[in-house]
Amino acid sequence: MHQDQLDLKHQMKEITIMNTINVKNETTHFLHSYNFESCIREYIKHIIKPLRHFCPTNITDSEHTLHNISTDIFKTNSFSFDEARRLEREMLSQCSSSWLEKRNSIVYFLIDPSMLKNLPPKKDSSLESELIDPHFFFQFISSIFYVGCGLIDRPDSHFLQALNERMNPTNLDPSPKIQRIFSLMDRFIEPTIYHAQENLSKQESFMYEAIIIETISLKNLTNKTCGNNLKKLNMNTRQRKVLGTYLMCEIFKKYGSKFGLTVFAGN
Repeated sequence: MHQDQLDLKHQMKEITIMNTINVKNETTHFLHSYNFESCIREYIKHIIKPLRHFCPTNITDSEHTLHNISTDIFKTNSFSFDEARRLEREMLSQCSSSWLEKRNSIVYFLIDPSMLKNLPPKKDSSLESELIDPHFFFQFISSIFYVGCGLIDRPDSHFLQALNERMNPTNLDPSPKIQRIFSLMDRFIEPTIYHAQENLSKQESFMYEAIIIETISLKNLTNKTCGNNLKKLNMNTRQRKVLGTYLMCEIFKKYGSKFGLTVFAGN
């Protein structure tokens, strides 16, 4: 082999060695400068972001709640219960009904019980505060997939409709409510019927239904509309939010009492 060829081969070998050293140095520099902790933190943040509204540490942050709830309900001496009760009386006073009218209407919820199976049993009341537990409260609200009103046998009609549709399909695109019932039936889960309000006049049931649907938010339910009764309600957005929050708070406490579940935050 000629000397020129040997020199060229030697130079190429040196270049290869230098390139390898440079690559190693650059790689080492990259690894040292790369913040893996930051990367992992961002990844976790991305993963849990859709579930932020269920996290007790930020449940009171209105930016991350999906419902029309006043977060003052979770803070000591912040929520005006007196105003809320006054607003409820005003709402009922706007309902025209005769004293002869039967008060046999209800407002009811269709609930997915699988979303409530982790609610803890009621604790010793001495260990509880007077504040509603936000985590359990929003878990309860999220389990509600339909709000309705009518006579006491009205809720059963939804299940009969779903059963008839399952046995004799006539609709290629069932309503979201029927599809939700189907999904529960397929998992052998029986939806829960819960009477949120009872002994109401027909007009009162319409009012309660409308304000509750607005509070939970239509996008979180399978209802098609909120109804037209909110237009008759002489209240601004803030007042309806206060009233709706109060009503859902009272309904949640009644639900917890009936089924022996924890609704208040621990001290």
